[in-house]
Amino acid sequence: MSCPTVAWYTIYLSASDEIAACGTAEDCVRALGLSSIHVFHSIVSHARHQPEQYPKYIVVTERIKRSELP
Repeated sequence: MSCPTVAWYTIYLSASDEIAACGTAEDCVRALGLSSIHVFHSIVSHARHQPEQYPKYIVVTERIKRSELP
C-alpha cells in the first residue's frame, strides 16, 4: 500500500530568502547537489531543531497528495 501523501520541501537561503530548492526530497538532493538523501534529511533536521548551529537554510515542509505532484 503506497502512502497517499508525500513531503514537499521548499528550501530557502537564510541570507537572502531566495529559494534554493523545492520539491520532493529527491528533487532537493539534485537541486542542492548533495551526495545522498541521508545528507538532505540531516540538513532538514538540523535546520528545524538547531537553527542557530545550522543557519544556512530555512526549511518549509508540506504534505501534498501524491496525485498532485508535478
